[in-house]
Amino acid sequence: MAYGLDFLVNSSLSFKTYYFRNIDKIILITHQTKKIIRKMYHLDYDKLEVICVGIDIDSLKVKETKSELKKEFNISNKDFIILSVGRHVPRKNFQLVLMALKEINKLKIKYYLIGEGEETNNLKQLTKDLNLEKCVVFLGRCDIETRNKYYKMADLFIMPSITKNNDIEGFGIVFLEANYFKVPVIGTRTGGISEAIINRKTGFLIEQNDIDDLVDKIIFFYVNEPERKEMGENGFNRVIKDFKWENIIKNYTNLFLKIIGECYDI
Repeated sequence: MAYGLDFLVNSSLSFKTYYFRNIDKIILITHQTKKIIRKMYHLDYDKLEVICVGIDIDSLKVKETKSELKKEFNISNKDFIILSVGRHVPRKNFQLVLMALKEINKLKIKYYLIGEGEETNNLKQLTKDLNLEKCVVFLGRCDIETRNKYYKMADLFIMPSITKNNDIEGFGIVFLEANYFKVPVIGTRTGGISEAIINRKTGFLIEQNDIDDLVDKIIFFYVNEPERKEMGENGFNRVIKDFKWENIIKNYTNLFLKIIGECYDI
């Protein structure tokens, strides 16, 4: 099973080609990964199977209402909340959000970042350089309960990842987690993100590093509450329908039974 482009690193191409050609099935989590691996190793289409990852719905429960949470965290009901969750590494490209916010700093926006990493200090310095310290909050690492509360308070979720040295987003579970809380999302056309987001239905897909489009999409969600709520609702319904683990497990079970049947002519 390949999550992202794991097959691009370590061990030789000839070894992997031999290995892949002598197994019954390769399970991938996105059609994008399937396309790349098929081309790279010249594999039969039928050898490759796509089964998406799931999310643990039970771990995402929050009993408090959005208003109660904002009161708990001393956040104004007038603030438009943007959230990003992820490691602070170059590939996540969170600095693009900061630069976009500089263009619209007169709007009542609060941007919360959950996570840490090698880019944290650079992001904090950029926040200072752009005079965004009043609207950007670095939360660091949060426990799951706190993270979920920020998901529920959010009006918009953004992760503007880029492809960097063959390092791409395998899928983007955080988009589904945000959607579960009925929060629309903005992501970039890289790796599996294009399959985590249904463009114009559960959120928006933009090109990598397109700051103008990111600004436009933030403004769109800021001024269009009905559309924002509709996309959030669409995202929630999709998560419940397609990404609950019990449904994913059924897909694996059916595939394994199919393989066993073919091997033993059952």
